[in-house]
Amino acid sequence: MTRLLSGITPHTLSKDLKELIEDGMIKKTIIQNMPPKTSYSLTDKGKELETLLLEMKKFGNKYPINLRDNT
Repeated sequence: MTRLLSGITPHTLSKDLKELIEDGMIKKTIIQNMPPKTSYSLTDKGKELETLLLEMKKFGNKYPINLRDNT
């Protein structure tokens, strides 16, 4: 996963994933292979937040802020 997220350290990724699990946004599944693999997926709560964030992104794209203009 670290390879997919450039610019994030393994320590930061691990810490953030733990927080998302504790907040109920994602769930962790360990797949018993050799070697074992870890999978993360959105919970219902996480999916609901994803929907909200995508709508916010859509709004932001529709009404972009000009950072040079303070009006």
